[in-house]
Amino acid sequence: MFNIGWQEILIISVVVILILGPKELPALSKLFGCNQKNQTFVF
Repeated sequence: MFNIGWQEILIISVVVILILGPKELPALSKLFGCNQKNQTFVF
């Protein structure tokens, strides 16, 4: 699928935390989790 290692995931996570701030992370993770749940039913 994607050729992303753990270092790239760590860098992306740090950038997202810096951009959004810690207050927005629970809402973002909830949104991502709902999207993942809906996607499993499609496949």
